[in-house]
Amino acid sequence: MKAAVLLSGGIDSPVSAYIVAKKLGKKLQEMIFINFQVSDDKGDKIGKLVRRIKELTGIRTKLYKIPYEMIQRMFIEKCMTCLTCILCKRFMFRIAEKIAKNENADLLVTGENLSQVASQTLDNMVVNTNAIKMRIIRPILCNDKEETIAIAKETGLFELSILPGIKCSAVPQNPATKSTVQQLEHEESKIDVNEIVSNALNAAVQIEY
Repeated sequence: MKAAVLLSGGIDSPVSAYIVAKKLGKKLQEMIFINFQVSDDKGDKIGKLVRRIKELTGIRTKLYKIPYEMIQRMFIEKCMTCLTCILCKRFMFRIAEKIAKNENADLLVTGENLSQVASQTLDNMVVNTNAIKMRIIRPILCNDKEETIAIAKETGLFELSILPGIKCSAVPQNPATKSTVQQLEHEESKIDVNEIVSNALNAAVQIEY
């Protein structure tokens, strides 16, 4: 079994990857990490997180780095600004699903935590999930933040997650906390969905660990 993991530079997604690896045990043979780069990864923060998760789990790992800043700019320029975060997540899911299928991965893992940010309200999570057909596992969906931080500290992931690194500058001042599939499909009709996904995959940098 293989798992594709959306890995950001925060605390939640590394902990989610660790939990899935521990739960699946020997059934899980490889984790394919996917990082969407919206700014420079100073100090190779993402690489350090991947290596630490590999140390903790003993599972084979691989990392895909996806240049994403230009895609975000396209959303801002052509679509409703308040929906930027939801558009971002839907496209991240689409790109990740393509990579997962190419890697023969069985599931997609995210660090989503219910209602923590705009794209993770219940309504918006339903809209995001609608963009793909792949199974998604959200290990810390209903965790209190302190629960997740405790696991991060126990595993040595916390110190790496709080290092200076990737920051997103595309979050709108008033992000939508509620949306519909119809709204997002209307906004996506203003851009070329397939071309964006294809270009992102072609620009991906793959690193073995």
